[in-house]
Amino acid sequence: MAHVRSIEDLRREVGIRYPQAKPHMNQTNVSRAEEPNVDQFARMWSEWGEHTYQHNSVGFRSHEPLLHVDTCYYGCSQTYAMGVPVAGRYGEQLDSMIGGVSNNFGICGNSIDETLQLFMATSNCIQMKRAVFNFPDISRHIAPFSDDDNTGRTLYYNLMFTKHYMTDPLYKNHRQSIDAVYDAHFRLPADYMFDRMRNTVQLIAYIGALKGIDIVMTSWTQHCYEALMVFNRYPGTTWRLPSWVSPLIDIARDDLHFGVQTHKAIAESIRDVL
Repeated sequence: MAHVRSIEDLRREVGIRYPQAKPHMNQTNVSRAEEPNVDQFARMWSEWGEHTYQHNSVGFRSHEPLLHVDTCYYGCSQTYAMGVPVAGRYGEQLDSMIGGVSNNFGICGNSIDETLQLFMATSNCIQMKRAVFNFPDISRHIAPFSDDDNTGRTLYYNLMFTKHYMTDPLYKNHRQSIDAVYDAHFRLPADYMFDRMRNTVQLIAYIGALKGIDIVMTSWTQHCYEALMVFNRYPGTTWRLPSWVSPLIDIARDDLHFGVQTHKAIAESIRDVL
C-alpha cells in the first residue's frame, strides 16, 4: 500500500486487499437484517434522504475520490455507516457543521492496522488538511491466506469475532487455512494487541506530522478509546482526541450498528476538538 501514488494504484491495491470493497456496487439493502426495517426507518429518517449503498470505482461508499479535500475519514463499517443513509453518517454531518469536502475510506470489517495502510496509500495521492480515524476493536487483523489445495490462490481475510468465512462463498476454498489460524490469533494476549495498536497510532501521528496533516483519532469501542486516552498523554503528542461517545445512543437499520443520532454525537465531538 505504501507504494501507491495514484488513484489507479489505489484501485488496484484495494481490489487485492479488501475483497469486501465492491466497486460500483449499487443496491438498497446489504444485509437481510435490514429488509424488515426498510419502511420503518424510511419514515423515521426521512430527513436524511435516500438510503442506498452506492460504491465508487475504487469500492468505497463515497463519490469518486477527490484529490484535494478538507478531510479524509478512515475506519470500519461504522465509518462506512452500515444501516445508515450516507447523509446521516458522522463524516457528512461533520462536513455540514464545519464546511468543506471529504473522502470516506471506511471499509466494512476493517482493522486498526489497515486504517494506517489506507492512510499511507491515500496520503500519497490525495492532498488533505486533516485525517479522522474511528477505530474498531483491537482484535481484528487482516492477513492473506492460501487456498486449502495450495494452488496459489491467495485471498485476504479479516480475522474478527464473527466467523463469516464459514458461510461466505468467496472463502469456500480457504476455510481450512483460515480456521487453522483463527483460534491461535484470538489466544494472543491483550498486551500484544494494545502494543500493535500503539505502534499504529504513533505511525499515523508521525506521517501526519511529516505531511502537515491534522490528525484526529477516536474509537467507538471503549477499550480502544481508553487506550487512546493513555497514548494521547505521551509527551510531544500532536494528534487530537475527541470526547467519548457511547455507541448505544440509537441503532441503525440493520439492528447492529449505531444510528444517525450516534453519528451526530460523534460528529459534534470531533468538531469540538478542531
